[in-house]
Amino acid sequence: MLHQPAVRRRRIPRVLCLPIAAWIFAALSPSAGAAALPEIEVEVAFPNLTFDQPVLLTAPPDGSDRIFVVERKGTIRVFPNDPEVSETSTFFSITATDGLRTARGEEGLLGLAFDPDYANNRYFYINYTAIDGFCADTAKDCTKVVRYQASAGNPDLAI
Repeated sequence: MLHQPAVRRRRIPRVLCLPIAAWIFAALSPSAGAAALPEIEVEVAFPNLTFDQPVLLTAPPDGSDRIFVVERKGTIRVFPNDPEVSETSTFFSITATDGLRTARGEEGLLGLAFDPDYANNRYFYINYTAIDGFCADTAKDCTKVVRYQASAGNPDLAI
C-alpha cells in the first residue's frame, strides 16, 4: 500500500485578505485620472424598416451595396444600403418543415456568411439549429451549417 503524504493547506492570514482584496479592486477599477471615454451617439440607420428578432446585419463581398438582415425565426431580408429605404425583400426563408427549430430563445436561424468568391459563385452559408430527425447520427437537436446559392437572374433571391 502506497503512503500518500498529508496535504497541508495554508490559509492566508485575515490581516492580509483585506489589503489584497483592496489592491485587486483598485487594479480592476478605472482610476480617477483615466481619460474619459468619448461620447457615443446612436443613430437609427434605417428608420423606415422594422425586423422580427434580428440577429445579424451584413453585406456580401460583391460590390452591390446591399444589406442583409438575418431574423431568428428563419428569414433573411435584403435591401439597398440607403437610409431612406422603406421595403425589404425576402432573400431566403427556412421553416420547421425544413428542420428549423425556434422553440427556445437561443435557437433558430443564427448566422449568414458569404463565400469569399460570392461575386462569382453566389454561394452563401447559413447556420441554424435543427429539430430532431434533421440531424445525422443523433436523435437530439443539432446545429447545421448549409451552403446555398443566390439566383443568377435575381441576386436578391436564393435558389
